[in-house]
Amino acid sequence: MFFSDRARAAVRAGAEILLVPTNASSYRTSQVPTQELSAARLRAIETGRVVVQSGPTGYSGVIDDRGRVVTRTTLGRQEIRERTVRLRHGLTPYARTGDAPEVALAIALTAGAWIVGRRRPGDGVEGGLDRLV
Repeated sequence: MFFSDRARAAVRAGAEILLVPTNASSYRTSQVPTQELSAARLRAIETGRVVVQSGPTGYSGVIDDRGRVVTRTTLGRQEIRERTVRLRHGLTPYARTGDAPEVALAIALTAGAWIVGRRRPGDGVEGGLDRLV
């Protein structure tokens, strides 16, 4: 569930819950399964949907719409977890706009930093470092 665009598209198409199949059998440590669970938590927050992650290896679990892990399995053990989940409707601000606000802010901050960085000594900046040297 690393792909935010797919989760967002599913919610915009009417998904009331997100289901994430996973298989971490090629990883010997808990690092990648933990990252997968963290990504599922982020998708739950972004979309306002419950995420059910399930697989034969890695972590299976239920994450609520606020990103809280309701239940999860133990790594390397066969377990079954059962929960009743609420189907969710509507769109979060992220589901409506995607990454556009963050991209616009990053561009504006980069442009602002570039403009400030291009100032030459004596351009009206009082007490700048050029006066201290």
